[in-house]
Amino acid sequence: MKFVDLNDARLAYEISGEGPPVIFVHGFLANATGPYYAAFKQELARSCTVYAVDMRGHGETVAETRSITLGACARDIVAFAEALNLQMLPLIGHSMGGYLSMAAARLAPDRFSALALLTPAGSQGQPNPDEVVADFMAARRDAALMHQRFGAMFTSPPDSAELDILRQAALRFPDEVAERWMREEWPNSNQTGQLPDISLPVLSLIGALDVVVPPARQYDDALLMKDTKVVTFTREGHMLPLEKPVQCCREIMRFSMDLGLQSLEHV
Repeated sequence: MKFVDLNDARLAYEISGEGPPVIFVHGFLANATGPYYAAFKQELARSCTVYAVDMRGHGETVAETRSITLGACARDIVAFAEALNLQMLPLIGHSMGGYLSMAAARLAPDRFSALALLTPAGSQGQPNPDEVVADFMAARRDAALMHQRFGAMFTSPPDSAELDILRQAALRFPDEVAERWMREEWPNSNQTGQLPDISLPVLSLIGALDVVVPPARQYDDALLMKDTKVVTFTREGHMLPLEKPVQCCREIMRFSMDLGLQSLEHV
């Protein structure tokens, strides 16, 4: 575990593997460090130096609660790359990490060489009714219910021990911030109009059985960007990189080789 101080936060990150660098950004209520994405990171690390970084409010990263916003997280990704002198490298993001990767690419298009979006969160925010927010917060206090909710995101639900890893990661996100994000951050997270500004090559991996982010929304976002390759996994859902890490990395490899990017040619 390593730390870097930037933008009034202390970002936690891990480095694994050898070879050209990539940055990996996790999903909402997850963390990039530790066991959450272990198999996926291990597969990437076969040929790359993987910089797995925890966003504000997640994992081991430390930040003042009011500073935990989607905008701050996107700025942190750029600042993280700058602080570690990482230039022209692929940015890989799952779910929320995909949303943040798109935002970071808009902020610093010359910092990254390509985007790989794994079942990315939609670019267009939508209101969460009070009952949805209340249900979300109640699930955080009920281990069995949270296990059920996480299990529904998989096409082949993991066992209770693995689900508990996901639950414990989610509970690291402060309650007051979780409620604010449900009421304010996600509903106001619209960057749809700016997606055509992204000129980087983009790979979008979509799970046709995704119950978290509608596949049609992911596809619509992909079409808005100028240079996007879409690959749909017909039997997978939102937790695609956790359930099919080898297959995800294989698609990233093919995409990289098509582009002639040295960074991932040997994954």
